Amino acid sequence: MINKENEVFTRVREAVLAEFPNADVDGSYQPVPSKFPHVSLYTVDIYVPQDAMDSSLEPEYMASTFEVNVYSNNIQGKKEEAKKIMGIIFNTMYEMNFRMIVCSPVPNLNDSSIYRQTARFEGVADSNNFYSR
Repeated sequence: MINKENEVFTRVREAVLAEFPNADVDGSYQPVPSKFPHVSLYTVDIYVPQDAMDSSLEPEYMASTFEVNVYSNNIQGKKEEAKKIMGIIFNTMYEMNFRMIVCSPVPNLNDSSIYRQTARFEGVADSNNFYSR
């Protein structure tokens, strides 16, 4: 099975830390982050597109959906900080031919003083490359 999660996570983590060196970037969902700003990025779906199915045992490529959550608790400018981080993530994912399918603020029910923005990205990859559709 083709799984690009580690490569995607590493690229996004490096891009975020280049501009926000104190950010906490995690590969799993954290309902209550302990450090801010916080980014979680993880795979929510992997599937074989129908046009990739043939008689071989291994598909040539697979599609993946990633979820990203960005949290900020800045007293001033938490929304702007989260949007800037999400912009970095968007650019990094776009460079890998992922398409953003949704991006919206999500009320953080655990702590309303924390701003949270969530996005999902969809892309297709084989063992070596990412592709646009």
